[in-house]
Amino acid sequence: MGPVVSLVLAWLVPGDARWPPFVAVTWAFHSAVDRLLGYGLKFTDSFAHTHLGEIGKKP
Repeated sequence: MGPVVSLVLAWLVPGDARWPPFVAVTWAFHSAVDRLLGYGLKFTDSFAHTHLGEIGKKP
């Protein structure tokens, strides 16, 4: 939701700044690639503990 809001705000606010849409698209792409590779939102107890399940090799 963050990249969408950022992109809409960059489109609505007058000016010639090119970095806000670039940041929004980069943020969305990064999130999409994380999901594609199976990495999700990390929990604070472990890097391997994500909202999509456990990642990596089991010890």
